[in-house]
Amino acid sequence: MTLSFAITYSTGIIDQGFDCWTRHEDQITLLCQDWNSKCYYQVIHLEGVIPKRRFNLTGYSREKMSNAVAPYYNNSTASFRQVIKLIHDVETNPGPDNYSVNQQKNSTDLKIAHLNARSLKNRHHYLLIKETILSNKFDVFTVSETWLDSKITDLEIEIPGYNIYRVDRENKTGGGVCIYVRQIYKTICLRDISSISASGFHQLWLKVQVRHLKSIIISTVYQPPNTPTSCFDSDLAANFVYASSLCAPIYILGDLNCNLLKPEASDCKVLGNFCSSYNLTQLIREPTRVTEQTSSLLDIILVSDIKQVRESFVKHSSVSDHDLVYLTLRLKKPRTKPVYVNIRSFKHYNREAFYNDISQAPWSVIDVFTDIDDKVNAFNTMFNDILNQHAPIKSIKVKGKPNPCVNENIRALMKTRDHWRKLAQRSNDPLAWSAYRNFRGEVKREIKLAEREFVLNQIEKDPGNSNNIWKSIRLCIPKKSSSQRIFSQDEKTVAEEFNNFFASVGNNAVHKINDLANEFGFDCDRDRFTPRQYPLTEQFSFKEVEPAIVGSIISSMPNNKAPGGDKIPIRVCERVAYNQFVEYLTLKKRLSSKQSGNKRGFSTETLLINITDSILNAIDQKKVTSLVLLDMSKAFDCVNHNLLMSKLQDMGGSQSYLQWFSSYLSNRQQVVRINSTVSDALPLTNGVPQRSILGPLLFNIYVNDLSTAPQNCDPHCYVDDTGLLHSFKAQSKSFAIENINEDLTKVRNWCFSNCLLLNPEKTKLLVFGSRQMLSRLQDFSLTLLGKEINPIEMAKDLGVTLDVNLTYNPHINKTVSTCMSILGQINRVKHAFDKRTLITIMNSLVFSRLYYCSNVWSNTSKCNIEKLQLIQNFACRIVCGIRKFDHVTPALKELKWLPWYPDGDGGQCGAGEPRRLCTHINSATQYYRDDTDNRGGGCRMSWSIESPHSPQWFKNVQICYRWYPDGDGGQCGGGAARLLCAPVGKYTAVYRDDTDNRGGGCRMSWQLKLPPVHSSWARNIQLCYEWYPDGDGGQCGGGAARKLCALANFWTPYYRDDTDNRGGGCRMRWGLYYK
Repeated sequence: MTLSFAITYSTGIIDQGFDCWTRHEDQITLLCQDWNSKCYYQVIHLEGVIPKRRFNLTGYSREKMSNAVAPYYNNSTASFRQVIKLIHDVETNPGPDNYSVNQQKNSTDLKIAHLNARSLKNRHHYLLIKETILSNKFDVFTVSETWLDSKITDLEIEIPGYNIYRVDRENKTGGGVCIYVRQIYKTICLRDISSISASGFHQLWLKVQVRHLKSIIISTVYQPPNTPTSCFDSDLAANFVYASSLCAPIYILGDLNCNLLKPEASDCKVLGNFCSSYNLTQLIREPTRVTEQTSSLLDIILVSDIKQVRESFVKHSSVSDHDLVYLTLRLKKPRTKPVYVNIRSFKHYNREAFYNDISQAPWSVIDVFTDIDDKVNAFNTMFNDILNQHAPIKSIKVKGKPNPCVNENIRALMKTRDHWRKLAQRSNDPLAWSAYRNFRGEVKREIKLAEREFVLNQIEKDPGNSNNIWKSIRLCIPKKSSSQRIFSQDEKTVAEEFNNFFASVGNNAVHKINDLANEFGFDCDRDRFTPRQYPLTEQFSFKEVEPAIVGSIISSMPNNKAPGGDKIPIRVCERVAYNQFVEYLTLKKRLSSKQSGNKRGFSTETLLINITDSILNAIDQKKVTSLVLLDMSKAFDCVNHNLLMSKLQDMGGSQSYLQWFSSYLSNRQQVVRINSTVSDALPLTNGVPQRSILGPLLFNIYVNDLSTAPQNCDPHCYVDDTGLLHSFKAQSKSFAIENINEDLTKVRNWCFSNCLLLNPEKTKLLVFGSRQMLSRLQDFSLTLLGKEINPIEMAKDLGVTLDVNLTYNPHINKTVSTCMSILGQINRVKHAFDKRTLITIMNSLVFSRLYYCSNVWSNTSKCNIEKLQLIQNFACRIVCGIRKFDHVTPALKELKWLPWYPDGDGGQCGAGEPRRLCTHINSATQYYRDDTDNRGGGCRMSWSIESPHSPQWFKNVQICYRWYPDGDGGQCGGGAARLLCAPVGKYTAVYRDDTDNRGGGCRMSWQLKLPPVHSSWARNIQLCYEWYPDGDGGQCGGGAARKLCALANFWTPYYRDDTDNRGGGCRMRWGLYYK
């Protein structure tokens, strides 16, 4: 068999009928695949022009070549590439059907693109997409709206050099997604999370390993126009959490049918909340679908790690009415900058020589001084001089941090692994590749085991020492960056500049305060503070300190925040003074009840509960509530020492007490140290000592009388955070604005008199109320220091983001976002910790944030609670090593992590699990079991009426409940007596049953409330409830089982919940009846 061919200057296709075979001695290579298939080829080396020749191929040895090299060129007449063309190839623009993937790209970047194709089975669309991918050399190309089904095979939509992964929309037209990935990349389809949900949301997830680098996760998504936006939380969130557990950067591309050019639209807000909750960044900012009439941004790119993104663009495309979006990833790691650290070098340290110098030092010089400060300075100077001679401080360059988890055995395994890799690449022997993969896996396993063993050994050195445990944990979960700052100037100059800035902050603020006071015509000396006078028997004075107290203070100092030998006396004195003074202030009730900061029994949570409870009570009274969050700039730095001494005297201090504090505050200096360079000392004439024990208490005393300034508003203070609360009817808006502005003026004048600077730019105004009441409140604004303050939708107060409707959606989204970020970090290093340590990490790093002020926002929506439950489930899966489709409930019970419904503090209700129980008219619901007694927690309940097919007036029917706590100590419903209602189709606000362990009960009743306009038959509807106590001793409803009813617009008799401390529970049910 012979083959005729010619040398030309174009690409071509070889249609042939022989098997794959060998290279020729003239260095012309034919690389084929299978019988009756197209054949790749390449001229490896040709010099000059080769005339037409005939080659007899018989007798040559066959050598099957599996790795072909045949680059595809878009220009079929390119003159720079010599290729072989078969005589019988009569195509106008011949070219290979299969694109070779062996030609490595010179760039280390990865190009990922997405396009809404609107039918990939359309041949024209397919050819255009093929041309787009090949000409732009995209590495990954995602497609939405493929419109494919099982009738279309992969061969029909094949693109040279790429593998295709698809999710088709069966039994329905439209939809479908797919991804093309270069064959040179190792790709795994995550089939467990790749599907089309019941709501119609499309997802396809791949795990792609690019060359020798770490894997990345790529997903393409599509939301049909009729799919609700709730699919982000119900469908996408769970799969994203699972993908996050794979410890790889995530890139989501697709068409979500949310026009991001309209950020106020509800669907855009939902998408924005999803992105903020899960730490995703949306890269596309330009329109992706432009028609003659409209312009919209529908195609998005969401990334979890923006640091790897080099660029992202929108590229015009003619395939469909959507443009193409793409991003380029920077996969080459930047060069690590050198790190310098200061250490005390003991290289030439000689213990005997050091002792000799210490013993011969002229310590008698210390006795020359009479002042204690001079004595301490003399001692420190002589001791440090001797120490620096024997063990000087040096700055060294860290060339490479040693890895304690890689031992000699692992390094030997690494060498063996690398040897087999080189051998496999050189010989392409399958056995060599298999050996390389085995050794590579062995190295990974050994490193994981070594890291786990190292961490456990570090912890077991001192298992009872929490500082030691956290030091080991921070080796794997660092709290802060270890990189060193690099300054453009020398360290001495920078230290001096920093010190000058910080030392002048307080003085500059005081000058600004005086200027503002003059501008507004206020005399700062007009209303100077006058301290109260107390008899000698009422005055405070320091007591003698016993040595045992000093010893206990020193032993309680945290090891990880050791102050140093020269500062221990200062900390001891501060702690003694603090303990004695706080005891006196508490006993005499000298501090204002409006101040919650740094006081026993008060916290940010108690303050926020007071604020939100006042707001909710006002809403029940059909009022709106304004909350002004005042911001004080540099408050701790502006404290005037003379004023502070007057206010310390007002607390009832004796003369010796005042002299001690005067000495404590006077002649203070500060320095800035950068590595071993220390700036010159500068005096501090204002401010309280920060990061000291007494500093927060002194500031509380300084602002103690701030709460007396406003007369119309209710002030709430937490250290320097002050809020003014004022409730009013919407129709009395003008009068309310006048009252609030009057109080703002009084607070401003108080700040002028006390040398504190209000910042109107950072002062926030929130107006709370129901949506109906807020809609009637227009043009509400206040004035502070000549600046207009307008209401905003949300603001953070004491760590909780409050929104005007108290839905707490922004706070939950931020909390979920933070916890997801931490859980992702923990998940990547979970192999290094045992189960007990993982639980400690979860409690400290995750649940501390998850439960922060939970009593404040516990009445948030069910959707938000489900988000928090998702975080808890993720944490449980990490601790217990549970796979995606394994049930998490048994593991939660094993860890004794109670779900968010019921309360997470130990209470059980409704037989343990949160449920939704419904029934039809004239029948009762299933029984609810109240067994909160002796559980250390509570249960949250709500009620609703649902009537999808009813007259218009019935939509205004309300289900109501009310309660009041018994006077014998029992609490219920969160505390105060309240009445709460909800219209048809809505749940009432949550009622909290926390009567357990309170020694009292709670009385409740229910009502079906009809609107003014209703049908007469509705008056015969009865709302009933019934109960019976458990047979194990529990009591409820006053004792015996009963059924109590009330007609519409009438309240049922009260039910008494007194299950506490009874050793049993109560079963209850409700129903609507009509005769």
